[in-house]
Amino acid sequence: MDIQPGRRRPVLFLGVPALVLSAVATLLAGVALHSAAGATDAGPDRVTARFTAAVELLASPSDVVRASGVHALDGVLRDAPAEQSTVVPVLATFVRRQSQLDAAEAAAGSVRRPAGPDRRPGVDVQAALTVIGRRDAARDRPGDRLDLTGAVLTGASLAQARLTGALLTGARLDGADLTGARLDRADLTEADLRGAVLDRASLREARLGGADLTEARLNLAMLDRVTLAGAVLVGAALDGAGLTGATLVGADLRGARLDATNLTAADLTGANLSDAYLGYVTAPGAELVRTRLVGANLVDIDLTDARLVGANLNRAMLHGATMVATEVTAEQISCAVLSDRTRLPAAMTTPVSPAPTCAD
Repeated sequence: MDIQPGRRRPVLFLGVPALVLSAVATLLAGVALHSAAGATDAGPDRVTARFTAAVELLASPSDVVRASGVHALDGVLRDAPAEQSTVVPVLATFVRRQSQLDAAEAAAGSVRRPAGPDRRPGVDVQAALTVIGRRDAARDRPGDRLDLTGAVLTGASLAQARLTGALLTGARLDGADLTGARLDRADLTEADLRGAVLDRASLREARLGGADLTEARLNLAMLDRVTLAGAVLVGAALDGAGLTGATLVGADLRGARLDATNLTAADLTGANLSDAYLGYVTAPGAELVRTRLVGANLVDIDLTDARLVGANLNRAMLHGATMVATEVTAEQISCAVLSDRTRLPAAMTTPVSPAPTCAD
């Protein structure tokens, strides 16, 4: 059941860039809606008509009308779930372009929207995000990736959203609620996640290189093998997070909190953890080469077999730290604050006084 472009009136997205017109027109002109037999009492032609009418509503200058178009597409998904591969890309394109347009209009002062931490997406964009986030990911076509590149989703509600493998490169998610979201293998390179809530979110093997997670919350998040090279996590909360095998090369974690975090085999080469809290952290085999740990709290940390070559431990609190077989020098240790519970490498004696090289 192919949609014939010659039989449909043009879909006009008022004020939306021509790229949206092209993307939606391509979908309408070239995509066939194959409704599963018996999936709905409405025939294939009826599903096609509903789809086309819903997309046309997205052209309205009213965000309320556009939201009704989103809800209509949600109805198509419920009645004809086999059409997910057609409907979801339309919604993703709408979110990208409409959110960018809204942000541009807000910056120009042409619309009244709350600024700062109170800012939220429009009702239409949020409605589309809700539909996308609760879709059945098992119905995604193999190789397809949800494309929300560059979307402006400040303050969006995406709790429990299914975003596995999503493309969110350069997206704005500052202040967004991503509690429990599924973001495994997602690409969030250079994304803005300042103040975002990602507690209990799953980001295994996700890419967050260069992302800004200043004061973000990632408590109990699953971040195994995540890439956070060059990311900014100043003041971030990562209590109980799993970062096994994670890459944090050059990451800025000043003042971050990592209570009982798992950093087994994580690579923190050149990272800045000054004044961070790493109490009860598990970090055997971690790479901490040239890492700044100035003033960091490392109470009861497990650094067995870790490498601290060139790491700056000036004023670092190592009460109860386990450093058996840790690659570190007595000169470095002399700059730290030890206790009688600190377990130093074999044959290393407790330094009597700080080395003259200790400096922040």
